[in-house]
Amino acid sequence: MTESERRRAGYPASRQNGGPRPMTQREGRQTARRRKHSAAQGMVGLVKMALVVAAIVFAVIAIIRLTSQQNTFLKGVYVNGVSLGGYTLDQGDKLVNDMANERLNQNAITLTYQDKSWTLTPSMLGASMDVNSQLALAWNFGHTGNFFQRRSQQGYLQDHTVEYNSKLTYDEGLLDQFVAKIKGEIDVAPVNATVTVEKDQTLTVSQSADGLALDGDALKQALEKVIVEGSAPQIQLVAQVVKPEISSDALKTGTELIATCTTPTKSSTKNRTTNIRKALSRFNGYVVQPGETVSFNQVVGKRTPENGFKPAPEFAGTVVQEGIGGGVCQASTTLYDALLRAGMTVETRFQHTMLVSYIKPSLDATVSDTGKDLVFTNDRDSAIYIFTTVDSEKAQVNIYGKPTQYKIVLESEIIQDNIQPTSANKRKDTSGKHAYYTDEMVLDTPGKPGKKSRALITNYDRQTGAMVGQPEELHVDYYFPLPPVYWVGIHERDEEILP
Repeated sequence: MTESERRRAGYPASRQNGGPRPMTQREGRQTARRRKHSAAQGMVGLVKMALVVAAIVFAVIAIIRLTSQQNTFLKGVYVNGVSLGGYTLDQGDKLVNDMANERLNQNAITLTYQDKSWTLTPSMLGASMDVNSQLALAWNFGHTGNFFQRRSQQGYLQDHTVEYNSKLTYDEGLLDQFVAKIKGEIDVAPVNATVTVEKDQTLTVSQSADGLALDGDALKQALEKVIVEGSAPQIQLVAQVVKPEISSDALKTGTELIATCTTPTKSSTKNRTTNIRKALSRFNGYVVQPGETVSFNQVVGKRTPENGFKPAPEFAGTVVQEGIGGGVCQASTTLYDALLRAGMTVETRFQHTMLVSYIKPSLDATVSDTGKDLVFTNDRDSAIYIFTTVDSEKAQVNIYGKPTQYKIVLESEIIQDNIQPTSANKRKDTSGKHAYYTDEMVLDTPGKPGKKSRALITNYDRQTGAMVGQPEELHVDYYFPLPPVYWVGIHERDEEILP
């Protein structure tokens, strides 16, 4: 063995004479270190080789596992609450569609009220579920993408679940119809008490009754919730008691005659009285609720023969002429005065152009179905009840209601009297009975002076009778004088021939 080989083998250098020499202490330590390093390197190589083998085995196992799950849903995947892990696509499709069919057609919601019952399934509302799109998403989880993406999704399912849910849709209009049907079978309208006035002016109050009402909005919200959740409960319906707006007790204790107005009809023609009766009959038994505004023309309607109105004398400016509905202004005037005495707020009122004989100046209210109207509002906190009567003697409006603190008195005050006409109307006498010649004028109808007046309203305490405050001016009116009417002949006088 050469010297170099001896050293590589760890032997000490030989002596010069060729015999082995003893190893020094330093050389021994170096030799030991070399031996340990060589052993460590061998161990590292073994570990590396083991890790490579383990990785290969793990990869092979993962590949085998992924390959084995290519034909089934991964465990931990759900559609509409149905676990699909381990099922094939066809099996999962059947499971989910069977569940959807049961939910749409067999999950019946039962509603009961006393001895009545109703059943509702989502299919009755045209409901549907998009099952196929959610199945496709569930199948794609772990089945699409590259190896590492699919491996990542598989690892996610070790500690998590993946859930897909189909949205249930339905026809909201059909649900509204279903709720309306139930309400129609449960709801009962309350009955208000009414007042009738007998011929002797005694009041008769009818019996009021409570009603029932199902809260349709609340029921609809409850049904929407269970339909979306997919539950099938039994719902016990409860109807709320609805009190009438006008109870019998309230009418009996708080209704009495609070205002009246009477105007004469003795001098009226039969047709004129008929028109007054026809107009006021529309207000007989009329109820005006608090805050309600009423139009005379809307209640009475058009003054036409078809509506039962007759021809009778009426004002047309400063001329009296025959017209359909003549006399209706007396009806509106009688109602107007009663309304003021009852404390109603009169929104719209028109005066006549000339004085009328059945009411004092400024207490009248003319109307026409082409524009002029009488409009009033009930600003009280309780309803009023209007009753009317018309006969050959008088027209009368009575208003019943809850008495107020004050009694209202109306007054007419003349500001300017005896305003004389400045012209006359002429009527040709073709018969020659009254006037024959053109220069003849025979009085047919005398004129009537005009006036300027105002209406005053005064409050008096019902208990003491004392005036409260000062009279209030309602309005000032000017009434034109009525020109006289003369008959005038139509024949010229012959001229006298002198000799």
